[in-house]
Parts: sequence; structure tokens; C-alpha cells
Amino acid sequence: MQRHAGTAAISSQQITITDATAWAAIYYTTDGVTRPTINSAQYTGPILSPMETTHSS
Repeated sequence: MQRHAGTAAISSQQITITDATAWAAIYYTTDGVTRPTINSAQYTGPILSPMETTHSS
């Protein structure tokens, strides 16, 4: 899905995380600063992240 506003386009990027240990619990944060702990969101499947790109008209 894309929305166009001037020269900016917003689309989604699907992020998949894997680990070699099948039983591992993966926790994550989305702010880019906070380190994940067991109180963070637990990864259960692909995450959709908005991705902004620019293009010329």
C-alpha cells in the first residue's frame, strides 16, 4: 500500500526475524534506543514497518 504526498511515498516493509535455536524467545523494541527485555514485545511473526521513500514527479 502506498500513499503519495508530494514527492514522498509511504509503503510497508515486512521484517522477519529468525534464530537457529527453535525454542528461543525473541523480544524486540521499535524505538531504536531501548534494548529489549522479557517485558518487551515478543516476536511471533512478521512485523510490518512503514518505510518512507522519495521519488521525482
